[in-house]
Amino acid sequence: MTRLAGDPDAVDELLDAPCEFAASEAVPVEAVLVEGDALAGVLEDAGFEDVGPGPAFDGEQTRRYRCQSPAE
Repeated sequence: MTRLAGDPDAVDELLDAPCEFAASEAVPVEAVLVEGDALAGVLEDAGFEDVGPGPAFDGEQTRRYRCQSPAE
């Protein structure tokens, strides 16, 4: 699990490696975004689902996103 931030195109590219690794290991990938972050669309387009509240970072509420491996 990691907290994501940055340029949407760069984040989309950065998701490839962990998603490929997770699929090969049959484990989910999780990411955390500050609530309302525009990157939610990037994650959803990559197959991630909003699975609920995440941890607070510097007092900001977050959302957890998970992409299940194909085996799950």
